Amino acid sequence: MSYPTIFATPGLRQLAEEVDAERQAQLAKWGVQLHPVIDARDIDIVTHHYYAGRADIWRQVNEERATASLTVGRCSRCPEGPHTHTAWDGVLLEEVYEALGEADPVKRRIELVQVMAVCAAMIAADESRGVDDSAAAAPELAHPASNPQVSAPNEVDEKTTRVLAALHRSAEEDVTRVISLYERWVKAGAPPLGTPVSRWWDARLVELREAIRPPDEEPALGAESLVDVKRLVDEDGEPLCTCTYGERCPNCRD
Repeated sequence: MSYPTIFATPGLRQLAEEVDAERQAQLAKWGVQLHPVIDARDIDIVTHHYYAGRADIWRQVNEERATASLTVGRCSRCPEGPHTHTAWDGVLLEEVYEALGEADPVKRRIELVQVMAVCAAMIAADESRGVDDSAAAAPELAHPASNPQVSAPNEVDEKTTRVLAALHRSAEEDVTRVISLYERWVKAGAPPLGTPVSRWWDARLVELREAIRPPDEEPALGAESLVDVKRLVDEDGEPLCTCTYGERCPNCRD
């Protein structure tokens, strides 16, 4: 004997029925889909870390938006005086990236449920003011009552934007370098026969360090360092290695 499902949130029953209908359509068209969460060619820990970093960036954006402030020339549809600027794009993206950044399936399920809840809230907000997002939103939905005593100068908004943009670029560049290094390792394959495994691993660690810490962050080589590099030769005066790492190269320092 089955019982009707009771939803406490208004409108959620209709939304659940629409989601169920969409899932039936997906199953009819694609069947059961068992895709991995991330690309199997990626490094799990690196990709999850990248998504977690994006979630942290959007968390900071949402915190800044939730701080009552007044940005002259940009708040064309906002009430006068200091107010918050919370928007659904930041809220949804923070939840999505938190889910993608979670490697534990149990914790990821919790995050995905939160994603669905945010989607339901976005639909409810759209329906409360109409589909057109350019229309003025209900004050209690778009801009909760703000504390007039809390305000922030425009310079803070601009500084926060610059900092978050720099963090975003830095995170993407780090991940790109590490993924490129990983693909180069996969293409190179196992170490050549006769190569000491310890030296081979040391060389990989040097390359990984260079990927994590780009060359522009390395201290410039001085005259003494250049002399040290030139001394790395064998008894016949031939270079031990064609690299430019000097004392940091596992093939040169031994």
